[in-house]
Amino acid sequence: MGVDRGFDLYPPLEDSEPDMSRWANFLEAVIRYYRGDENFTINKNNDLVFKQGEGPTLMREAHRFRRFSSKVSGSHAGNVETYLKEVARIAKRYFGERIKSWYELDDGLMVPDHALEVYGYNVAKGVYGWDEVYAARDGKYDAVEGKYTARMGGCRGTFALLNTRLQLKG
Repeated sequence: MGVDRGFDLYPPLEDSEPDMSRWANFLEAVIRYYRGDENFTINKNNDLVFKQGEGPTLMREAHRFRRFSSKVSGSHAGNVETYLKEVARIAKRYFGERIKSWYELDDGLMVPDHALEVYGYNVAKGVYGWDEVYAARDGKYDAVEGKYTARMGGCRGTFALLNTRLQLKG
């Protein structure tokens, strides 16, 4: 419950030298910007973690990253929205139009559909479903095959990605 905000990186980066290099440069820019900030840390996996809200994280492995987000409402949100906006600004310098900022309203708050539709995607929901975000993060996404295995609704299955829509394969 509450309001979520963040950005998706679409299309996702590949496990290739050019993408890895650009991602490394982006992470270095974030590290330089937040060096000394008590709400910023690098965990044991060398991921960049912000200790506000739900702990938005930038994965060290670019091909596993899909989304940087957090709830921005409620007593535990802290100043997370400021971090989300600034990291998105830095990301846009490196990835341009691939950065898709979004927000999601819960608790019955409605925003007219025409206000949410931007260049063919719904900015209230982001580009990816949470299943793909978690599967990529956990290393269960096969970028070459365009498939991942995810646990959904109590069943296991292989899903094919088609314009961010899931189609059960078996």
